[in-house]
Amino acid sequence: MLLPPSTLETPSVHYDRPEQTIRFQTCEEERQLWLDLLPQIEADLSRIDRYRSCGAYAEVRTDDATGLPYLSANTCKLRICPACRRNLQRRTAARVMDYVRQQPDAQWQMHTYTLRHADMPLGQQLDRLVQCFRRLRHRKIWRDRCGAGYGVIEITYHPAGSYSPSGRQRTTDEWHPHLHCVVQVSWLDWSALHRAWREITTDSTQIDCRHVRSMTDVARYIAKYIGKPPTLRFGSNLDRATEYYHAIAHRRLLMPFGPASRHTLPKVEDRPGSTYMCKLTDLWTAALGGCWPAQCTIARLALAMCPQPKRPPRTADALLPFG
Repeated sequence: MLLPPSTLETPSVHYDRPEQTIRFQTCEEERQLWLDLLPQIEADLSRIDRYRSCGAYAEVRTDDATGLPYLSANTCKLRICPACRRNLQRRTAARVMDYVRQQPDAQWQMHTYTLRHADMPLGQQLDRLVQCFRRLRHRKIWRDRCGAGYGVIEITYHPAGSYSPSGRQRTTDEWHPHLHCVVQVSWLDWSALHRAWREITTDSTQIDCRHVRSMTDVARYIAKYIGKPPTLRFGSNLDRATEYYHAIAHRRLLMPFGPASRHTLPKVEDRPGSTYMCKLTDLWTAALGGCWPAQCTIARLALAMCPQPKRPPRTADALLPFG
């Protein structure tokens, strides 16, 4: 299927297989943009081929042990892939929620750390942001009050000519990386935290701290930013797109710290075997045609890809950590 044109001045023509169209629905513009950009900014042809074939030849198989259907397809696992990013978002939410369940009495806060704009490459800004946060965690105020947590980086881009919230007109393109964190802490002097961040960065005071109302917000907050699509405002600027691509290509997106860094989801045992059921495109066509078994199978596949929180019994004396 022919994808819609991207925002580049001279977009090329790309065709996706039907199952890829299903995989990349709702993010066709981003898909097209990187299909146009990758041949110009990536020297490794294998990475380009991986992105082009992501989601191709998808088929539905049945687990011989459980009898449940699941999808099997090619995945590229590149940082820029919108579909693989959604899979990472689901895995991250499941990992964070699993850790939160093990800490039913813990209290959490949401922090956002920002650096003052500097005219330096994006990769260097990201390195500086991570280094400053590492130094903050070595401070006494952090060691005494803060425990485990998770961090994730968000990158915003503002082209020259746009205006900042203070009304300043930007004369050059500007990157603004932020570090969003959930921190396990009972009480923390936010004003002292502001002073510590100012001392470490020497020029930045932008910190936002908030209490977490529900424990489910801990996982949702981190998953929200790790799955957030990048801004496409740099799509017509090859230099900026190249800078963004190489800055995040091999960077860790999820940064656990404290005891959370040692926590992982229980290892899933390898499937003993599976049975081929059908192609995803055939199943999709049958479901659109009104086939009830096909529609049920599609629903079961969708539910299987979503983490299901385990809620405790709703009794008067029960502790309800997930609200």
